[in-house]
Amino acid sequence: MNNVSLIHRYMLCILPLCMLTGPFLPDLIISLSALIFIYLSISRKKYEYLKSTYFLLFISWWLIIVISSLLSINPTFSLESSFFYFRFGLFVLSVWYIFDHDDQIIKYFTYSFGLVFIFIIIDGFFQYITGYNFLGYPYQSNYSRLSGIFNEKWFLGGFLSKNLPILLALIIMYFGNSKVINSSITLLIVSTVLLTFLTGERSAFISIVIFLFLIMVLLNKWQKIRIITLLLSILMVLVITFSDTKIKERMFSSTINQINIFSENYVPDHELLFKSAIQMFKSSPLIGNGPKMFRKLCSDEKYYFEFESYNSCSTHPHQTYLQLLAETGLIGTIPIIFLFFYISWTLLYHLFQKTVSNRQIKMNDAQILLFIAIFITLWPINVNLNFFGNWISVIYFLPIGILLSLCNKNTKIKSV
Repeated sequence: MNNVSLIHRYMLCILPLCMLTGPFLPDLIISLSALIFIYLSISRKKYEYLKSTYFLLFISWWLIIVISSLLSINPTFSLESSFFYFRFGLFVLSVWYIFDHDDQIIKYFTYSFGLVFIFIIIDGFFQYITGYNFLGYPYQSNYSRLSGIFNEKWFLGGFLSKNLPILLALIIMYFGNSKVINSSITLLIVSTVLLTFLTGERSAFISIVIFLFLIMVLLNKWQKIRIITLLLSILMVLVITFSDTKIKERMFSSTINQINIFSENYVPDHELLFKSAIQMFKSSPLIGNGPKMFRKLCSDEKYYFEFESYNSCSTHPHQTYLQLLAETGLIGTIPIIFLFFYISWTLLYHLFQKTVSNRQIKMNDAQILLFIAIFITLWPINVNLNFFGNWISVIYFLPIGILLSLCNKNTKIKSV
Protein backbone atom coordinates (compact mmCIF):
# COMPACT_ATOMS: atom_id res chain seq x y z
CA MET A 1 0.00 0.00 0.00
CA ASN A 2 1.48 3.35 -1.06
CA ASN A 3 1.55 6.54 1.00
CA VAL A 4 -1.51 8.04 -0.70
CA SER A 5 -3.60 4.98 0.13
CA LEU A 6 -2.39 5.06 3.74
CA ILE A 7 -3.39 8.71 4.05
CA HIS A 8 -6.75 7.77 2.55
CA ARG A 9 -7.24 5.11 5.23
CA TYR A 10 -6.07 7.25 8.14
CA MET A 11 -8.31 10.16 7.19
CA LEU A 12 -11.35 7.90 7.22
CA CYS A 13 -10.31 6.44 10.58
CA ILE A 14 -9.94 9.83 12.28
CA LEU A 15 -13.26 11.06 10.86
CA PRO A 16 -15.35 9.88 13.88
CA LEU A 17 -13.04 11.77 16.25
CA CYS A 18 -13.17 14.90 14.10
CA MET A 19 -16.98 14.79 14.23
CA LEU A 20 -16.71 15.85 17.87
CA THR A 21 -14.93 19.10 17.01
CA GLY A 22 -17.61 20.72 14.84
CA PRO A 23 -18.15 20.97 11.07
CA PHE A 24 -14.75 22.24 9.88
CA LEU A 25 -12.47 19.21 10.34
CA PRO A 26 -15.02 16.62 9.09
CA ASP A 27 -15.66 18.77 6.02
CA LEU A 28 -11.92 19.08 5.41
CA ILE A 29 -11.54 15.28 5.57
CA ILE A 30 -14.51 14.83 3.23
CA SER A 31 -13.00 17.19 0.68
CA LEU A 32 -9.50 15.69 0.87
CA SER A 33 -10.89 12.15 0.70
CA ALA A 34 -12.82 13.09 -2.44
CA LEU A 35 -9.65 14.48 -4.06
CA ILE A 36 -7.61 11.41 -3.11
CA PHE A 37 -10.33 9.14 -4.49
CA ILE A 38 -10.27 11.00 -7.82
CA TYR A 39 -6.47 10.65 -7.94
CA LEU A 40 -6.54 6.93 -7.10
CA SER A 41 -9.40 6.08 -9.44
CA ILE A 42 -7.73 7.86 -12.36
CA SER A 43 -4.18 6.65 -11.68
CA ARG A 44 -5.39 3.07 -11.27
CA LYS A 45 -8.04 3.35 -13.98
CA LYS A 46 -10.85 2.39 -11.59
CA TYR A 47 -13.58 4.21 -13.47
CA GLU A 48 -16.37 1.82 -12.53
CA TYR A 49 -17.14 3.84 -9.39
CA LEU A 50 -17.64 7.05 -11.33
CA LYS A 51 -19.81 5.15 -13.82
CA SER A 52 -21.94 3.51 -11.13
CA THR A 53 -25.71 3.95 -11.10
CA TYR A 54 -25.45 5.58 -7.67
CA PHE A 55 -23.10 8.31 -8.85
CA LEU A 56 -25.00 9.03 -12.04
CA LEU A 57 -28.20 9.46 -10.01
CA PHE A 58 -26.43 11.62 -7.44
CA ILE A 59 -24.91 13.90 -10.09
CA SER A 60 -28.30 14.26 -11.73
CA TRP A 61 -29.82 15.36 -8.41
CA TRP A 62 -26.85 17.64 -7.73
CA LEU A 63 -27.39 19.39 -11.06
CA ILE A 64 -31.01 19.98 -10.06
CA ILE A 65 -30.07 21.74 -6.81
CA VAL A 66 -27.40 23.80 -8.61
CA ILE A 67 -29.99 24.93 -11.17
CA SER A 68 -32.29 25.78 -8.27
CA SER A 69 -29.54 28.00 -6.85
CA LEU A 70 -28.91 29.68 -10.18
CA LEU A 71 -32.61 30.54 -10.49
CA SER A 72 -32.87 31.89 -6.94
CA ILE A 73 -32.99 35.58 -6.07
CA ASN A 74 -29.45 35.36 -4.67
CA PRO A 75 -27.52 32.77 -6.75
CA THR A 76 -24.12 33.49 -5.23
CA PHE A 77 -25.35 32.93 -1.67
CA SER A 78 -27.34 29.81 -2.59
CA LEU A 79 -24.48 28.27 -4.56
CA GLU A 80 -22.36 28.34 -1.41
CA SER A 81 -24.50 25.46 -0.21
CA SER A 82 -25.28 23.60 -3.44
CA PHE A 83 -22.32 23.86 -5.80
CA PHE A 84 -19.71 22.10 -3.66
CA TYR A 85 -22.22 19.59 -2.33
CA PHE A 86 -20.94 17.16 -4.97
CA ARG A 87 -18.08 16.43 -2.56
CA PHE A 88 -20.43 14.26 -0.50
CA GLY A 89 -21.24 12.18 -3.58
CA LEU A 90 -17.52 11.69 -4.10
CA PHE A 91 -17.09 10.92 -0.39
CA VAL A 92 -19.46 7.98 -0.80
CA LEU A 93 -17.33 6.70 -3.67
CA SER A 94 -14.23 7.27 -1.55
CA VAL A 95 -15.63 5.12 1.28
CA TRP A 96 -16.81 2.49 -1.21
CA TYR A 97 -13.38 2.41 -2.86
CA ILE A 98 -11.39 2.12 0.36
CA PHE A 99 -13.64 -0.66 1.73
CA ASP A 100 -13.11 -2.53 -1.54
CA HIS A 101 -9.33 -2.19 -1.69
CA ASP A 102 -8.05 -1.99 1.88
CA ASP A 103 -8.27 -5.31 3.75
CA GLN A 104 -7.47 -3.64 7.08
CA ILE A 105 -9.96 -0.78 6.91
CA ILE A 106 -12.78 -2.70 8.61
CA LYS A 107 -10.54 -3.45 11.58
CA TYR A 108 -9.17 0.08 12.00
CA PHE A 109 -12.41 1.90 11.28
CA THR A 110 -14.40 -0.34 13.65
CA TYR A 111 -11.98 0.31 16.50
CA SER A 112 -11.82 4.03 15.72
CA PHE A 113 -15.59 4.43 15.48
CA GLY A 114 -16.18 2.19 18.51
CA LEU A 115 -13.73 3.96 20.81
CA VAL A 116 -15.12 7.38 19.94
CA PHE A 117 -18.68 6.14 20.45
CA ILE A 118 -17.87 4.56 23.83
CA PHE A 119 -16.06 7.71 24.95
CA ILE A 120 -19.12 9.81 24.06
CA ILE A 121 -21.38 7.50 26.06
CA ILE A 122 -19.13 7.51 29.15
CA ASP A 123 -18.66 11.28 28.89
CA GLY A 124 -22.42 11.80 28.61
CA PHE A 125 -23.26 9.72 31.67
CA PHE A 126 -20.45 11.43 33.58
CA GLN A 127 -22.00 14.81 32.77
CA TYR A 128 -25.45 13.63 33.87
CA ILE A 129 -24.16 12.26 37.19
CA THR A 130 -21.64 14.97 38.14
CA GLY A 131 -23.06 18.00 36.34
CA TYR A 132 -19.99 18.39 34.14
CA ASN A 133 -18.40 16.32 31.39
CA PHE A 134 -14.70 15.46 31.13
CA LEU A 135 -13.93 18.84 29.54
CA GLY A 136 -15.89 20.78 32.15
CA TYR A 137 -18.95 21.47 30.00
CA PRO A 138 -21.99 21.90 32.31
CA TYR A 139 -25.21 19.92 32.21
CA GLN A 140 -28.06 22.27 31.34
CA SER A 141 -30.32 20.77 33.99
CA ASN A 142 -32.71 23.73 33.89
CA TYR A 143 -33.60 22.75 30.33
CA SER A 144 -33.21 19.00 30.90
CA ARG A 145 -30.77 18.96 27.99
CA LEU A 146 -27.64 16.82 28.06
CA SER A 147 -25.06 17.81 25.46
CA GLY A 148 -21.91 15.99 26.58
CA ILE A 149 -18.87 16.61 24.42
CA PHE A 150 -20.87 18.87 22.07
CA ASN A 151 -21.20 21.52 24.79
CA GLU A 152 -23.81 24.15 23.80
CA LYS A 153 -25.01 22.32 20.68
CA TRP A 154 -27.73 19.69 21.08
CA PHE A 155 -26.09 17.08 18.83
CA LEU A 156 -25.45 14.28 21.33
CA GLY A 157 -28.73 12.40 20.91
CA GLY A 158 -28.73 12.77 17.14
CA PHE A 159 -25.13 11.57 16.90
CA LEU A 160 -25.87 8.50 18.99
CA SER A 161 -29.17 7.51 17.38
CA LYS A 162 -27.99 7.92 13.78
CA ASN A 163 -24.57 6.33 14.24
CA LEU A 164 -25.51 3.33 16.40
CA PRO A 165 -26.70 1.18 13.45
CA ILE A 166 -23.52 2.07 11.52
CA LEU A 167 -21.33 1.01 14.44
CA LEU A 168 -23.25 -2.26 14.89
CA ALA A 169 -22.86 -3.00 11.18
CA LEU A 170 -19.10 -2.48 11.45
CA ILE A 171 -18.92 -4.73 14.52
CA ILE A 172 -20.69 -7.51 12.63
CA MET A 173 -18.43 -7.03 9.61
CA TYR A 174 -15.27 -7.35 11.68
CA PHE A 175 -16.12 -9.61 14.62
CA GLY A 176 -18.80 -11.79 13.08
CA ASN A 177 -20.84 -13.83 15.57
CA SER A 178 -18.37 -13.75 18.47
CA LYS A 179 -20.00 -14.63 21.80
CA VAL A 180 -17.86 -12.09 23.65
CA ILE A 181 -18.97 -9.33 21.30
CA ASN A 182 -22.59 -10.48 21.42
CA SER A 183 -22.65 -10.13 25.19
CA SER A 184 -21.33 -6.55 24.86
CA ILE A 185 -23.88 -5.54 22.22
CA THR A 186 -26.71 -5.45 24.76
CA LEU A 187 -24.79 -3.05 27.01
CA LEU A 188 -23.90 -0.85 24.03
CA ILE A 189 -27.48 -0.59 22.75
CA VAL A 190 -29.12 -0.11 26.17
CA SER A 191 -26.56 2.55 27.13
CA THR A 192 -27.17 4.38 23.86
CA VAL A 193 -30.94 4.25 24.27
CA LEU A 194 -30.76 5.50 27.85
CA LEU A 195 -28.30 8.31 27.10
CA THR A 196 -30.33 9.41 24.07
CA PHE A 197 -33.36 9.64 26.36
CA LEU A 198 -31.36 11.66 28.89
CA THR A 199 -30.29 14.19 26.23
CA GLY A 200 -33.86 15.44 26.06
CA GLU A 201 -33.70 15.39 22.25
CA ARG A 202 -37.14 14.11 21.38
CA SER A 203 -36.45 13.63 17.67
CA ALA A 204 -33.34 11.59 18.48
CA PHE A 205 -35.31 9.44 20.92
CA ILE A 206 -37.95 8.81 18.26
CA SER A 207 -35.13 7.67 15.95
CA ILE A 208 -33.77 5.27 18.56
CA VAL A 209 -37.26 3.85 19.17
CA ILE A 210 -37.64 3.26 15.41
CA PHE A 211 -34.23 1.60 15.43
CA LEU A 212 -35.23 -0.76 18.26
CA PHE A 213 -38.43 -1.72 16.47
CA LEU A 214 -36.65 -2.37 13.16
CA ILE A 215 -33.91 -4.56 14.60
CA MET A 216 -36.54 -6.55 16.49
CA VAL A 217 -38.37 -7.50 13.30
CA LEU A 218 -35.62 -7.42 10.66
CA LEU A 219 -32.34 -8.85 11.97
CA ASN A 220 -31.55 -12.50 11.23
CA LYS A 221 -29.34 -13.15 14.28
CA TRP A 222 -29.17 -11.88 17.87
CA GLN A 223 -32.70 -13.03 18.75
CA LYS A 224 -32.02 -13.27 22.50
CA ILE A 225 -29.98 -10.08 22.44
CA ARG A 226 -32.80 -8.20 20.72
CA ILE A 227 -35.41 -9.32 23.25
CA ILE A 228 -33.20 -8.65 26.28
CA THR A 229 -32.14 -5.28 24.85
CA LEU A 230 -35.73 -4.18 24.27
CA LEU A 231 -36.87 -5.20 27.75
CA LEU A 232 -33.88 -3.58 29.47
CA SER A 233 -34.27 -0.40 27.42
CA ILE A 234 -37.94 -0.07 28.36
CA LEU A 235 -37.13 -0.76 32.02
CA MET A 236 -34.32 1.79 32.19
CA VAL A 237 -36.36 4.50 30.46
CA LEU A 238 -39.22 3.91 32.90
CA VAL A 239 -36.86 4.12 35.87
CA ILE A 240 -35.45 7.45 34.67
CA THR A 241 -38.92 8.76 33.86
CA PHE A 242 -40.19 8.17 37.39
CA SER A 243 -36.98 9.23 39.13
CA ASP A 244 -36.12 12.41 37.18
CA THR A 245 -39.06 14.81 37.04
CA LYS A 246 -37.26 17.27 34.73
CA ILE A 247 -36.63 14.59 32.10
CA LYS A 248 -40.21 13.40 32.45
CA GLU A 249 -41.47 16.96 31.94
CA ARG A 250 -39.23 17.50 28.91
CA MET A 251 -39.87 14.21 27.14
CA PHE A 252 -43.54 13.67 27.88
CA SER A 253 -45.49 16.50 29.52
CA SER A 254 -43.88 19.28 27.49
CA THR A 255 -44.23 17.32 24.27
CA ILE A 256 -47.96 16.79 24.83
CA ASN A 257 -48.45 20.48 25.61
CA GLN A 258 -46.53 21.61 22.52
CA ILE A 259 -48.55 19.50 20.12
CA ASN A 260 -51.89 20.24 21.78
CA ILE A 261 -53.12 23.53 20.33
CA PHE A 262 -55.71 23.79 23.10
CA SER A 263 -53.10 23.67 25.85
CA GLU A 264 -52.16 26.85 27.73
CA ASN A 265 -48.50 25.94 27.21
CA TYR A 266 -48.86 25.38 23.47
CA VAL A 267 -45.62 26.36 21.67
CA PRO A 268 -45.95 26.85 17.90
CA ASP A 269 -42.25 27.39 17.11
CA HIS A 270 -41.83 24.49 14.70
CA GLU A 271 -45.33 24.97 13.33
CA LEU A 272 -44.45 28.52 12.33
CA LEU A 273 -41.31 27.31 10.57
CA PHE A 274 -43.35 24.68 8.74
CA LYS A 275 -45.92 27.26 7.64
CA SER A 276 -43.17 29.49 6.29
CA ALA A 277 -41.61 26.59 4.35
CA ILE A 278 -44.99 25.65 2.87
CA GLN A 279 -45.55 29.22 1.71
CA MET A 280 -42.10 29.24 0.07
CA PHE A 281 -42.92 26.00 -1.68
CA LYS A 282 -46.18 27.43 -2.99
CA SER A 283 -44.30 30.42 -4.41
CA SER A 284 -41.97 28.19 -6.47
CA PRO A 285 -43.30 24.62 -6.46
CA LEU A 286 -41.18 23.11 -9.26
CA ILE A 287 -37.59 24.20 -8.67
CA GLY A 288 -37.84 25.88 -5.27
CA ASN A 289 -36.21 29.06 -3.99
CA GLY A 290 -32.66 27.71 -3.87
CA PRO A 291 -30.66 25.81 -1.20
CA LYS A 292 -29.77 27.91 1.87
CA MET A 293 -32.40 30.49 0.92
CA PHE A 294 -34.88 29.75 3.73
CA ARG A 295 -32.86 31.90 6.10
CA LYS A 296 -32.90 34.77 3.60
CA LEU A 297 -36.59 34.61 2.72
CA CYS A 298 -38.19 33.82 6.07
CA SER A 299 -38.27 37.50 7.06
CA ASP A 300 -40.16 38.45 3.89
CA GLU A 301 -43.73 39.39 4.72
CA LYS A 302 -45.02 36.73 2.30
CA TYR A 303 -43.42 33.97 4.37
CA TYR A 304 -43.23 35.49 7.84
CA PHE A 305 -45.45 34.32 10.69
CA GLU A 306 -45.37 35.09 14.39
CA PHE A 307 -47.25 34.12 17.51
CA GLU A 308 -46.50 35.87 20.80
CA SER A 309 -42.71 35.62 21.21
CA TYR A 310 -42.26 33.04 18.44
CA ASN A 311 -41.66 33.65 14.73
CA SER A 312 -40.97 31.69 11.57
CA CYS A 313 -37.38 32.77 10.96
CA SER A 314 -34.45 30.38 11.32
CA THR A 315 -31.60 29.02 9.24
CA HIS A 316 -33.84 26.16 8.07
CA PRO A 317 -37.37 24.85 8.81
CA HIS A 318 -36.13 21.89 10.91
CA GLN A 319 -37.88 19.32 8.71
CA THR A 320 -36.07 17.65 5.85
CA TYR A 321 -38.85 17.34 3.32
CA LEU A 322 -40.32 20.78 3.97
CA GLN A 323 -36.85 22.27 3.61
CA LEU A 324 -36.31 20.44 0.32
CA LEU A 325 -39.73 21.50 -0.98
CA ALA A 326 -39.12 25.13 -0.03
CA GLU A 327 -35.56 25.28 -1.34
CA THR A 328 -35.44 22.77 -4.23
CA GLY A 329 -39.11 22.30 -5.12
CA LEU A 330 -40.74 19.10 -6.31
CA ILE A 331 -37.96 18.39 -8.80
CA GLY A 332 -35.33 18.37 -6.05
CA THR A 333 -37.48 16.63 -3.43
CA ILE A 334 -39.00 13.73 -5.41
CA PRO A 335 -35.63 11.90 -5.81
CA ILE A 336 -35.17 11.92 -2.02
CA ILE A 337 -38.75 10.69 -1.55
CA PHE A 338 -38.10 7.89 -4.03
CA LEU A 339 -34.92 6.99 -2.12
CA PHE A 340 -36.90 6.76 1.12
CA PHE A 341 -39.52 4.54 -0.52
CA TYR A 342 -36.79 2.37 -2.05
CA ILE A 343 -35.16 1.88 1.37
CA SER A 344 -38.57 1.17 2.92
CA TRP A 345 -39.48 -1.32 0.18
CA THR A 346 -36.11 -3.09 0.57
CA LEU A 347 -36.65 -3.53 4.31
CA LEU A 348 -40.27 -4.65 3.83
CA TYR A 349 -39.23 -7.16 1.18
CA HIS A 350 -36.59 -8.55 3.51
CA LEU A 351 -39.22 -8.88 6.25
CA PHE A 352 -41.48 -10.72 3.79
CA GLN A 353 -38.64 -13.10 2.87
CA LYS A 354 -37.84 -13.64 6.53
CA THR A 355 -41.36 -14.28 7.83
CA VAL A 356 -43.63 -15.35 4.96
CA SER A 357 -41.70 -16.48 1.91
CA ASN A 358 -39.57 -19.60 1.78
CA ARG A 359 -37.01 -17.83 -0.39
CA GLN A 360 -33.42 -17.52 0.74
CA ILE A 361 -32.70 -14.31 2.64
CA LYS A 362 -30.35 -12.19 0.53
CA MET A 363 -29.29 -9.53 3.05
CA ASN A 364 -27.06 -10.15 6.04
CA ASP A 365 -27.40 -8.23 9.30
CA ALA A 366 -24.67 -5.71 8.45
CA GLN A 367 -26.50 -4.69 5.31
CA ILE A 368 -29.81 -4.48 7.16
CA LEU A 369 -28.31 -2.19 9.80
CA LEU A 370 -26.89 0.13 7.16
CA PHE A 371 -30.28 0.28 5.44
CA ILE A 372 -31.80 1.10 8.84
CA ALA A 373 -29.25 3.90 9.32
CA ILE A 374 -30.33 5.48 6.02
CA PHE A 375 -34.01 4.89 6.79
CA ILE A 376 -33.72 6.74 10.11
CA THR A 377 -32.08 9.78 8.50
CA LEU A 378 -34.87 9.95 5.89
CA TRP A 379 -37.78 9.23 8.25
CA PRO A 380 -40.23 12.05 7.46
CA ILE A 381 -42.14 12.46 10.75
CA ASN A 382 -39.36 14.07 12.73
CA VAL A 383 -37.50 17.31 13.38
CA ASN A 384 -34.16 17.49 11.60
CA LEU A 385 -30.99 19.53 11.23
CA ASN A 386 -30.23 21.50 8.07
CA PHE A 387 -30.25 18.95 5.24
CA PHE A 388 -27.35 20.69 3.49
CA GLY A 389 -25.30 21.15 6.67
CA ASN A 390 -21.73 19.85 6.47
CA TRP A 391 -21.75 18.02 9.81
CA ILE A 392 -25.01 16.13 9.40
CA SER A 393 -24.26 15.31 5.75
CA VAL A 394 -21.28 13.23 6.87
CA ILE A 395 -23.64 11.06 8.93
CA TYR A 396 -26.12 10.89 6.05
CA PHE A 397 -23.61 9.73 3.44
CA LEU A 398 -21.19 7.52 5.41
CA PRO A 399 -23.44 4.41 5.58
CA ILE A 400 -24.19 4.66 1.84
CA GLY A 401 -20.53 4.14 0.95
CA ILE A 402 -20.15 1.12 3.24
CA LEU A 403 -23.44 -0.34 2.01
CA LEU A 404 -22.47 -0.01 -1.65
CA SER A 405 -19.29 -1.95 -0.95
CA LEU A 406 -21.21 -4.69 0.87
CA CYS A 407 -23.94 -4.95 -1.75
CA ASN A 408 -21.37 -5.31 -4.51
CA LYS A 409 -19.75 -8.16 -2.58
CA ASN A 410 -16.23 -6.78 -2.88
CA THR A 411 -15.58 -6.66 0.84
CA LYS A 412 -14.73 -9.84 2.69
CA ILE A 413 -16.64 -10.08 5.95
CA LYS A 414 -16.96 -12.81 8.49
CA SER A 415 -20.03 -15.00 8.40
CA VAL A 416 -22.97 -13.87 10.51
